[in-house]
Amino acid sequence: MIEFHAREMGQGPTLLFLHGFMGSGEDWLPLLERLSSQFHCVAIDLPGHGKTRCDRPELFSMERTAEHVVAWVLEHQLQCQAIVGYSMGARLSLYGALRFPHCFPQAVIESGSPGLINSKDRKARRDIDLARSHAIEADFLSFLRNWYQQPLFTSLWKHSYVFEEMQRRRLCNDPIGLARSLREMGTGQQPNLWPLLSLHTDPLLFLTGEFDQKFTRINRGMNACCQTARHEVVPGVGHNIHLENPGAIAYHIQQFLTLPNP
Repeated sequence: MIEFHAREMGQGPTLLFLHGFMGSGEDWLPLLERLSSQFHCVAIDLPGHGKTRCDRPELFSMERTAEHVVAWVLEHQLQCQAIVGYSMGARLSLYGALRFPHCFPQAVIESGSPGLINSKDRKARRDIDLARSHAIEADFLSFLRNWYQQPLFTSLWKHSYVFEEMQRRRLCNDPIGLARSLREMGTGQQPNLWPLLSLHTDPLLFLTGEFDQKFTRINRGMNACCQTARHEVVPGVGHNIHLENPGAIAYHIQQFLTLPNP
């Protein structure tokens, strides 16, 4: 059983928000404040993160976590207009939209991926994630500092207050839970979702940052696979769009959900 912790704000159609690795629903607050006048925003903490409780390792996988998210949504009688996810949460959101379209008829995927196609690449990534999980358990503070040295996050450093607050929130997590999440729901463990994209018939919005060349390239490929998707590149930001420029991502979400889809 996964005991999800949730934050809610606003009234209107429901949007479900899934955070990235080492994050929590609190990461979304600047965005939720901008959307709460139009939408009922619900941000949950994923297994191994924040205040959500899950003691069974097998429930950390993408497949099992998605099943429990759907069950939680149905239990709370939430009729979601869309699911919105960032990075790890974007990968899970994409899985949810492709596998459970009756529950998530639209999806906003921020800096996400459908996974790795090649089995050798998946094995290599699992080895990397396993090593990283050991590093988290050995010295979480050092891991955290090294993690944000990745080029993906270079533009985030310019926002010093936002960056410091984000790191403070990261340190509130349990390193054991984070390590387990990385082992069970890392990119190497993720199912290959590329074949499902071409079959999907509901609206998808892919968002990437101008400075995030890797995920912009991946998302262009995703967009080409799905006739009901569209891809927007947000200028002046990197991987974490909603922390660097919450106003921009709020605008794209509002446009996507309120304007007729082609």
